[in-house]
Amino acid sequence: GLTWKNRVLLSNLPNLRKAEEVHAEQTLKNLGFETRRTNVLFSGQGDAMIIGGNRVIIGDGYRTDARVAD
Repeated sequence: GLTWKNRVLLSNLPNLRKAEEVHAEQTLKNLGFETRRTNVLFSGQGDAMIIGGNRVIIGDGYRTDARVAD
């Protein structure tokens, strides 16, 4: 996922890696993070980078759908 100020926009992974999501979400919640999930493909920090505190650069393609920016 993409983390910022104790919040996480969780990854929404392709089918082959779907099983990882539940464990990752629970672990992050246990660590005190507020979690949210998108309904489109999103790789997380692999395809997104926070800059300037409130701006994000997002790549799109195989692992991340451009609609995640919404």
